[in-house]
Amino acid sequence: MFLKSEGITMSLKSLSNETLTEKLRDLSKRDLRLTAEIVSHIHEFMIRRIYLDHGSTSIFGYLTDQLGYPRATAQNRIDAARLLDAVPEIKEDLATGKINLGQITLISMGVRQVEKENPGTKVSNDQKRHLVETIVNTSNAKSDSAAAQVVAQELNIKLDPVEKVRVHQDGSVTIEVHLSKEEFENLKRVRDLNTHKNHNAKLGETVAEAAKFFLEKKDPRKLKTKIKPPRPNPTISSNPNLKSELPTLGSIVPKQNSRKYISVYVVRALHQRDKSCRWTDPTGRSCGSTYQLQIDHIKGLADGGTNDIENLELKCAIHNRRKFELERALAKSPTAAQ
Repeated sequence: MFLKSEGITMSLKSLSNETLTEKLRDLSKRDLRLTAEIVSHIHEFMIRRIYLDHGSTSIFGYLTDQLGYPRATAQNRIDAARLLDAVPEIKEDLATGKINLGQITLISMGVRQVEKENPGTKVSNDQKRHLVETIVNTSNAKSDSAAAQVVAQELNIKLDPVEKVRVHQDGSVTIEVHLSKEEFENLKRVRDLNTHKNHNAKLGETVAEAAKFFLEKKDPRKLKTKIKPPRPNPTISSNPNLKSELPTLGSIVPKQNSRKYISVYVVRALHQRDKSCRWTDPTGRSCGSTYQLQIDHIKGLADGGTNDIENLELKCAIHNRRKFELERALAKSPTAAQ
């Protein structure tokens, strides 16, 4: 590894211990300042929801899938960016090393846990600021474990452990999760009900069987349908300017201009055809999310579109809403009025 300083390339091995120490300290300070700037940029990126225009359904997906951040690294920067709204001072605290991203993530975990365990309860900005100030000003709260203790005491909770997923060389995974007493009893009950098929099932096998059973009953990709639709025209799909006419692909189901009914066979065929969100960004990158999929009319019913399957496609809830926002903005633009 080499450093380039004042036009001279030098090997690190040639540096004295004192020089190497000084340079490492300087780089560490710059790293803290850069991290604070990255958090600020992520915060603004989130506010503008720019990640939606790049085919991602969340800032987390954008950081991991498109910028290559590891999952944990992305999450702690997002936690810090979200906390900026309540405690703007953390940018300076991050830049000076008074607080670190791990401690901020512990605060965010505690806040989420309180609000999950007490529906309708919101941790106030003052409480969040107090947590930050306590960790920053308490000398014995500098380690992550000590910071976790502060968060648990201040919020009066037992901080749940983070779920851990380890992927092995053969593609299998080890998952470490936290279950409540009731959830664990439910899991054991599922295992007992399945003893006629596997009388000595491990809990992991029980989870896999339960997932398989659920998918067989609920997954539209696996349910029978009488329809084999063609792919929708990609030049019309996900385009906010939907004034052009649809190509004639032939009627597969009776035309209906009502939102009241779309055949269950059409819904199943749509899931089996599209499989995931078909939103694409300007570069052609597809969203591909399978979370909260919704049926979208490529050409709206109000513009003469139908419930024919060639006029339908799957979009995740976030990109379906984004398409609506773009259409509304287009309708209000001066060029549209002309």
